[in-house]
Amino acid sequence: MAPKKGAAKSKKTSPKKASTGARRDEEWVPSRTGEAELTRLVEAGVLPDRATAEWRPALGESFPTPHTDEVMVFEDYFWRGLGFPVHPFLRDLLELWVVSLCNLHPNTILHISIFIHFCEVYLEILPHFNLFRHLFWLKKRGGGGSKVVGGVYLQLRNGMEGEYLTVLLNTSLRGWNARWFYMKQSHPAVRCDADHILESQRSWSETPNNAGMEQVRELLALIKGVRTNDGLVAVSFIVRRVQPCKERAHPAFEFKRETDGTWERPETLSRNVVGEQAAELFALFASFNMSRYTKPFNCKNLSPQVNISVMHS
Repeated sequence: MAPKKGAAKSKKTSPKKASTGARRDEEWVPSRTGEAELTRLVEAGVLPDRATAEWRPALGESFPTPHTDEVMVFEDYFWRGLGFPVHPFLRDLLELWVVSLCNLHPNTILHISIFIHFCEVYLEILPHFNLFRHLFWLKKRGGGGSKVVGGVYLQLRNGMEGEYLTVLLNTSLRGWNARWFYMKQSHPAVRCDADHILESQRSWSETPNNAGMEQVRELLALIKGVRTNDGLVAVSFIVRRVQPCKERAHPAFEFKRETDGTWERPETLSRNVVGEQAAELFALFASFNMSRYTKPFNCKNLSPQVNISVMHS
């Protein structure tokens, strides 16, 4: 039986005892994000204006002192598809992993954005929890540096390159940890703890059980028929001007182009601007071309009928 449209809900796991009490002046670097930098994000269409989103610059602050209804975020998150309110899939992952948003490296946001958009516009399903767990695991960053800011990152499991997309992300993000500011958030809020030093959780590396893998295998068979790569998926959401990691009124396979209300800005981006934005996200040798690639689905490009079964775990 083929799967129905939809995503399985994640299980809640019991967190290990967290080690808290990190010194913010040791784990954070002073913010370099002021009004001008945030205005640039607004003009690029990846961040709503200040009146709408109620963001607040943090320029010159040595460490975060958020209001009770604020969360610390990084400019690089928004170039990689984050938006507020946060997509339920990302929100559930944070709860499952027992991590805060600020613990994620920007490329983890991009991995999740690509996965959400790939599921929606190439498989025509909602982001699928067990497929994600089969493909990825969360890893604590080694070496020196902050244990709080970007302390964990997402990685494809060994052997998954042939089952998913070619992923060649830009790993040279110098200074991203100084580009932080505040975003107002409402219920349901995402985890936000500027002091939380992470401990590894079993949920970071758990894979689906046998029952869950039955559905995953069906989805992997569908993926084999899709001709695309990570760069083309990112170009798709940049062209549409949607933020995949933002909660939206409808998924991307229902995108209505000119009359759609889920995009951040209505103006069409030029080919050069799209290329520049996409190139910043990927390694120098990443490809944004593919012969006979699969066209993303939307309301005017309907997919063949696909029946995806729903499994809750």
